[in-house]
Amino acid sequence: MHFLVVAAGSAGDVHPFVALGRTLAARGHDVAVFANEHFQGTVEGAGLEFIEHGTDAEFRKATENPDLWHPRKGLKIVLQDGIVPSLRPTVDAIDKRRREDTVLVAGTLGFGARIAQEAFNLPLATVQLAPSVFRSVHRMPRLPDMPTPDWSPRWWKRLWWRIADIVIDPMIAPGLNSVRAEHGLAPVSRVFDLWMHSPDLVVCLFPEWFGVAQPDWPPNLHHTGFPLFDESDQRPIDPELDAWMDAGDPPIVFTAGSANVTADRFFAETVEACKLMNRRGLLLTKKRESLPASLPDLVRWESYVPFSRVLPRAAAFVSHSGIGSVSQGIAAGIPQLATPLAFDQFDNASRLIELGVGASLPQKKYTARRAARALTWLIADSALANRCHKLRDKLPANPLDDSAALIEGLSRK
Repeated sequence: MHFLVVAAGSAGDVHPFVALGRTLAARGHDVAVFANEHFQGTVEGAGLEFIEHGTDAEFRKATENPDLWHPRKGLKIVLQDGIVPSLRPTVDAIDKRRREDTVLVAGTLGFGARIAQEAFNLPLATVQLAPSVFRSVHRMPRLPDMPTPDWSPRWWKRLWWRIADIVIDPMIAPGLNSVRAEHGLAPVSRVFDLWMHSPDLVVCLFPEWFGVAQPDWPPNLHHTGFPLFDESDQRPIDPELDAWMDAGDPPIVFTAGSANVTADRFFAETVEACKLMNRRGLLLTKKRESLPASLPDLVRWESYVPFSRVLPRAAAFVSHSGIGSVSQGIAAGIPQLATPLAFDQFDNASRLIELGVGASLPQKKYTARRAARALTWLIADSALANRCHKLRDKLPANPLDDSAALIEGLSRK
């Protein structure tokens, strides 16, 4: 079979699709991955064909915009500056490369693939990385500025989804419908409701216990598990860092997200938190300028380290609670302090709390004293540590193979 995989977003969004593409290739299929030029090395390093889906300059322009992490402004940047300009090139590229045995694979923002599915009658698997993309009037995702607790009446929840459409559709629908019209397709609205999910197949790359399917989720949905791909087989740990990890008590690992290069205050407060706790901290960010000019001996900086090489040796994990980071923390079996900013992060944080393996401290409220207090409690709680270990042991054994098997079942009759 021939698979065209459309991956859009930051490393946490792209890595799962590279892992899935590599799994499909290992099962004997032809696989090409659409991704931003920023990830060309990652895609080709996995032995896959790379198709440019945006330039590195465009990626850096978006990630260096501080509004990217605003709860409302960020989505507008992603959609209008990232997704809409890519729609026509993606559909055209799929049209040129499609074969009789082509199957499309795309994530939440792979709207170009969703258009191509209808325009060219191609099978499509929508692969969702986090539960927050599924709308519900039952257990609603925890999103910023949406006062809809579970006990709210359903009419109230439906009202908020309608308000969301009124806000979001103008950001994406005009550009999307312009491309649809070029292929004789009728316009669509409420893009982030059911339309975004393929009617052929929806694969959830998270375990069911992390995001239980609600009665109003798509019916053609299957849970598999976290992909846990972080380039660990391509990027070995530096010997000096390896020695540092073993040179004292297990450190706390901190990240603000691979795409967040405007986290100066977060890291400044983090360094002070390490001092208050007198604990070692490993700070991960590609931008050294985000850190204080001088770091104490307790603290070490690295631009990038595969989480799977350091988290199992850490005392705790502090992250923005992107789904890739959260899943790696669960796999390591360690306590997590979530510091959400936007997008799916608040919902992922809420699920850590419900599972009893972490706490949440939104970055707006993140200070050295609050972080130190929360981390001291998390690390000292033996019952929480036990829950972390049990959850780690519940992870599915072969989620990528299970996902690949589901996707292989797609074909046009």
